[in-house]
Parts: sequence; C-alpha cells; structure tokens
Amino acid sequence: FLLHGVTGSGKTEVYMEIIEHYQKENKQSIMLVPEISLTTQTIERFKKRFGNKIAVFHSRLSKKEKLIEWYKVYNKEVDVVIGARSALFAPIRKLGAIVIDEEHEDSYKSSTSPKYDAIETAIKLSILSNAKLILGSATPSINTYQMAVKGQIELTEMKNRVQNAILPQINVVNMSKELDKGNNTLISEALYNSIKESLGKKEQVILFLNKRGYSGFVTCKKCGHTAKCDRCDVSMTYHLKDNMLHCHYCGRIKKMLSVCPKCSSDKIEQFGAGTQHAEKLVKHLFPNASIERMDVDTMTNIDSYKKIYNSFRNGKTDILIGTQMLAKGFDFPFVTTVGVLSADALLNLPFYNASEKTFQLLTQVSGRAGRGDKTGRVFIQTYEPENFIINAAKNNDYDLFFSEELNLRKEFAFPPFINIINICMISKDEDLVIKTSAVKHEELKSLTEHLIKERSMLLYKPVPHSIYKLNNEFRVNLFIKCSNHSINELKSIIRTVYMSKDIENIKVSININTDTV
Repeated sequence: FLLHGVTGSGKTEVYMEIIEHYQKENKQSIMLVPEISLTTQTIERFKKRFGNKIAVFHSRLSKKEKLIEWYKVYNKEVDVVIGARSALFAPIRKLGAIVIDEEHEDSYKSSTSPKYDAIETAIKLSILSNAKLILGSATPSINTYQMAVKGQIELTEMKNRVQNAILPQINVVNMSKELDKGNNTLISEALYNSIKESLGKKEQVILFLNKRGYSGFVTCKKCGHTAKCDRCDVSMTYHLKDNMLHCHYCGRIKKMLSVCPKCSSDKIEQFGAGTQHAEKLVKHLFPNASIERMDVDTMTNIDSYKKIYNSFRNGKTDILIGTQMLAKGFDFPFVTTVGVLSADALLNLPFYNASEKTFQLLTQVSGRAGRGDKTGRVFIQTYEPENFIINAAKNNDYDLFFSEELNLRKEFAFPPFINIINICMISKDEDLVIKTSAVKHEELKSLTEHLIKERSMLLYKPVPHSIYKLNNEFRVNLFIKCSNHSINELKSIIRTVYMSKDIENIKVSININTDTV
C-alpha cells in the first residue's frame, strides 16, 4: 500500500493502528524511519502506545547494544522493531507488517556494500513473509507513485490535516526585489517580520538552508585563487566556530587563509552562505532569542541530537536553523514561521531527479509549520519565483507536479521509463584507471552489441567523475541507459566484465537509478 497523506494528516497514528492490529494477532512489525535523527520522536510516540514492547536498531548503537536488541526480537519480547533501513534484517519469525515512513528519502538506499534498496528489499520480504507493506509519504517518489497509478500497489490518500487543521500559508519571496531594496542578507523583509511576530507571541521558528558551514567557498578577489582540498577536487568550506577550512568529502581541515598562497594578496573573500552564517545573522537580528543549529557538524552523536530536539520541543529554543534533517517528519505544534532561505540551491543540483528532490524538500519543510491550532506561515526565498516546481510546492499540488515531471522523464528517457546504470572505477593510479576504463568500455560494447542495435540500450563513453579526485583517488564514470525488459541481461554482462579477476588496484562501484547524473 502507498499511504499518500498531506503533512500533519496523522499518518503515524495510522501506522500505530496497523501495528496494534498485528500485535493482537501475536505478530511483530517493523517500522522504518529514514535516519537516526527521527528515531527519538518516533520512539517517544510508540512507547506511549506500546510501552517497552519495542526494539531499536540503528548504526550508532554499540555492538553490545545491538546484540541486546537482536535477542529481544529473536525471543519475541517485543512487538515493534523501529530503526533505519538495517532494521529490515531483524530476526523476526512471525512478521505482520512493514511500515516505511517518508518512503521517498534517499537514505533508504545503501550506497556502501552491501548495496540495497530498502523498499525493494521490503517488497520481497513482505512477499516471502506474507506480510503487509505500507509505504507512507506526503511527497511519494515518482517511482512509487507510478506503481500506484499502474495498480501494482494500492493507493490510499489522506487529503486533510488532523482535526481539519489548515495547511500553512506559503509565500514565495523574490530575492531580486530584496536586492533592489538594498537588502543583500539571507533574510527577506517579509520573513523578518514574520519571525518577529512569532517570537512576540512566544511561538517558534524553523529556518532551512541546505548547506553546512559558514560560507560555501573562499577565494582571492585579486587573482581568483580558490581554497581547495589537497586530496579532493573540491573547494573547502569555511567554518566560523574553529576559524578553519573543512573538506566536506574527506574531512581534511586547514587553517583559514589570511593571504593568498598564489599572489600574496590579503583580499580574501567568503562566498555562499551556510548554516553557520545564517546562525550568526539571526543572532544579530534577534539578540534576545534562543537559537540552535541542527546540521551534521552539531549532530556529532545521538545525545547531541536529543539535547537540541528536547530543547526545541520543550519551548526552550525559539529558532531552529538547519539542513534537510529538519524536513523529515518533525511535529512541533508551536512552530508558526518556517523560512526556506535559498530554494535555488536545491533547484540547480546536477541530477535528473533534482526537480523531484526540490519539490519534496520544499513541501516537507513547509509542512513543519502550523501543525497545532495556530496558523502557519512559510516563506520560500528564491531568485526564480516563476519556477514551476516552486509554484507546485506553494500550492501543495502533488498531482500537477507528478504529471508534469513524468512527462519530462518520458521525453528525456529517465527513470522510471528506463534504467540509468553508473559504473564508477576508482584508483590512486590515475593512468591505470583511465586505461582500464577504456578497455572495459570496449569489452562491454562488444558483448552488448545486440542490445545497442535493437535500441534497448545506450552506452556512453567513460568520462571523469564530476568530483574527479576524492581523498587522493581518481574516479571515472561510465553511464548506460537500458530498457526495463533488458536490465537483467545487462546486469549479467556487467558482472562478467567488471567483476573479473583481471581488474587489480581498482575499486568498482555500480549504481542503478541513483542521482548520479
């Protein structure tokens, strides 16, 4: 089943009713959430309903803690297993239901070995166990909704919020006009006034910016030199707290530049604001407000998450600033203002599914406002106010978004109509990885000649990865487009070519239909 319910429609209550039904039949259930940060709130709600009859699985548990939870499940001491994607493999012997909340989230796909898609795995597990599978989301993935439209899974919709609460009022703010007024900060005048109003009424505010750090990159204004990581082909991000440059890919840290290493100029400038920059600005604008930041840098462990979460839930924090982890399923009744500080940072990602991700994030973030009995206000700040995706999110119109996006996917031959396979070869030896990629491409080409001729496959030439060097390793991509009816044959050929023993000192990473284009 696909449970498509607007934000705040009570999907979690439906999940608990289903799990309670199977509890009475002496069966266990699995409840998946996209990441650890959501387990705290979910556990709270489930403990009120099921007491201690729950087990929790996630990657931050110690080996001893995992073993204790494992035995609880194995010995049937619990009725519900809650966790991130790995909870699917809990040792349940009598499975009643699998619930996957926020099913659209990328974190349900494991990008490290063993690679698997939790939704595909759950479908197989539900068939093997004769169990019910419920996929829930306010913004279902294109792939899942397409399955529902085709009748492959059953669609159930919840179009209203609990107690007919009103969806938030969404405002699109043209940031070009803010510049015309002389405002070049991250906060528009309309958002500033709304924050001021909410704080005056002792209500809460969430500000969303999908970029960590203080600034996106640091450059010399005189010669154009940009501070880059020595190990990776990327610019480093300035972090205000330790006054250091951080690489968000390999973790390398450098001292902040005072003079340019290329021309010795002291004209060093920071460009592109991150969450730390937003935090500093908001503290300046609202000095009496209690402000917290929630991003990967502040979430060093589960306890730091709980501390910030509890502080906000208990009303001790007035303004919460953070990255996309704020968009996922939080239910705070006193939040009346939500600001998306830069929608354009989402729109312009170089992925075939960038529009889908943008619509989902904007809708999910907007859904954090007005969940209690107070009216919510959302401000989406952008330099592209007429963009179709932004207006679809503004009007909370999933059906319109789905039909338009599906037409585009069909026109340009993207999933779910075809499959995109990315084969990435990785090595510290640059010449070796380039040469081997070319050799393997020719080998693959000769073995798939019949598929290419019958136009059920497109094979592209090897190209450098968008981040060519990462942690002193060089990466070369090969992209393939393949029809659904030929995918199994192609997988078999890829195994023959890329899993052979003649590939030495090279790592091979194969991904299907991930946002690598």
